[in-house]
Amino acid sequence: MSNSSKEIERYTFNDEEVAYSFKHRPTGFIPWLKSLFGYGESHWYVTNDRLIKHDKMAGGFGFQEVPLDNITSVEYGRQIDLQTLILGIVTIPILVGILITLLAIFRKPQVLKLHISGGANLSVEITKGTDIEEILWYLPAQRKIDSEKHRA
Repeated sequence: MSNSSKEIERYTFNDEEVAYSFKHRPTGFIPWLKSLFGYGESHWYVTNDRLIKHDKMAGGFGFQEVPLDNITSVEYGRQIDLQTLILGIVTIPILVGILITLLAIFRKPQVLKLHISGGANLSVEITKGTDIEEILWYLPAQRKIDSEKHRA
């Protein structure tokens, strides 16, 4: 006799045998912790006469039985978890906003700005891979050369 059959033995009739049994607990961290202490689990037992549901709770236990003759239909399928779906829909804009903000913070393009006498400004956004050091060296060096030419 298996452990699950021994647990329900006191609730069965003399000629009744457990044909099938399974344990179930809700998903999540808290239900998992509770199950470590033996609480929050549902045990389902199918005998040759009835379906027995035994719940272990912190304050005691819950017990339900249904004669098999009273079961008119059985359905099985998968359902969408509406709470998770709504949470996902609500957080999509937030996550997209966070990603865009992080992109703006960490993707800092190089910008070269030239201030020209007379109030005009020139600026260019430089992509990665462009060697800006040459430009920064060339402009002051060229200005120095041009100023020496005008003095002479």
